[in-house]
Amino acid sequence: MKLPISAFKFIDDFREDKEDIGELALSIKTIGLIHAIVVEKIDNAYNIVVGRRRFVALTQYLELEELEEGTHFVIRENLDSLLVQLDENKKRKNFKPLEEARLITEYHSRMVKERGASVRGHKGGWRLQDTARRIGKDKGYVSRMLTIANNEEIAEGCTTVVEVFEVLKKAKKKQVAKALRKARAAKVLENLDAEIGSYLAKLHLAEAVPFIAPVDDVSVDLILTDPPFGINLDEIASDANYDVYKDDPVKVAEDVEALVPEYFRVLKENKFAVIWTGYHYINRLQRLMREAGFYVANTPLHWIKTDSPGKAMDPDHVMGSMLQIAVYGWKGTGAELATKGRGNGFPYPIVRKDRIHVAQMPEALLVDILSMFSYPGDFVLDTFAGSGSLLRACFMTKRGYLGCEKDEDARNRAVNWTYDWARRRK
Repeated sequence: MKLPISAFKFIDDFREDKEDIGELALSIKTIGLIHAIVVEKIDNAYNIVVGRRRFVALTQYLELEELEEGTHFVIRENLDSLLVQLDENKKRKNFKPLEEARLITEYHSRMVKERGASVRGHKGGWRLQDTARRIGKDKGYVSRMLTIANNEEIAEGCTTVVEVFEVLKKAKKKQVAKALRKARAAKVLENLDAEIGSYLAKLHLAEAVPFIAPVDDVSVDLILTDPPFGINLDEIASDANYDVYKDDPVKVAEDVEALVPEYFRVLKENKFAVIWTGYHYINRLQRLMREAGFYVANTPLHWIKTDSPGKAMDPDHVMGSMLQIAVYGWKGTGAELATKGRGNGFPYPIVRKDRIHVAQMPEALLVDILSMFSYPGDFVLDTFAGSGSLLRACFMTKRGYLGCEKDEDARNRAVNWTYDWARRRK
């Protein structure tokens, strides 16, 4: 009997990748198929229980359009495909922890559904011990697999069970730390005192685009902000204290495109807007600012990171960068820099001690920029507050401040750190 390849299905396939199939296809072409594919007929389809890689090699690499029974496949009845996959796994390349966890969890859930869940003190029902006995493992192993399956995002990419639980341990530690920071930030914000309280009250937890909408027209003296493009972050970005950079550069670019006209709307006449960016986005940002009505300087600002090693993300092709760029422009024809005759380079070291954010800027850098583009008493807007460095710089230079940060933990870090920072300054 010959069957078209459309008759075969993968009903339960817990292995994510199909590695080395090209080599397998070459072997089949050279010496033939040694072990036939095992299938089980379910309704009008044939579920491939054993031999998924062989099926892919035959159909996608050797381009067979139909398979012959006896030569290419054999039919078996009453097979448990999940248990067969586990058994086959012992004979060849091991599952990844997450793959095996998904499979064991699926099998355990199926048996609980068929036999009912066990209840302490009552007979009957399917237990972890029962699944463990079926797969030749102990109860603890099954329990660990269920834990992995319930934490897929964390377990993704791990190659061993030990590695998974090390990552889980670190993740739980981070979750506890985040909860403590949240509780403390709430307490700080409920009991604002002293001068720093008026600044912390202006650091809002919000998305940038909706946040700026209610800001009054022509009410801001300076826009100074650092959208999270996540480009060329220095080596501290990989520190275990920080989460993986999660902002999508495409989404950030869309937000900036919507924000630039809003920046122009809220900015006073003859005042400046300074926006940090990446090299690849300079021309687009300058164009967006001009279209919104800004006069834009052709020469951007450069933060020269004096103690950065300038590591490259792609060292085979790209040299490392020790610079961060800001595009600036002004509204109206009569704008003047507060500090004249100054160059566009700002040499300052990156923040290393007591760092609280992956893209944290030094307060000294921002104080310098504030002194160039604004005056004491001016009102400064920041739609990507991050670590709150600009808030602290405004506090030191007697500028008013309004800002937002969408990441709750980043905002809580900024609130707590700034509160302690202000107390240390007394």
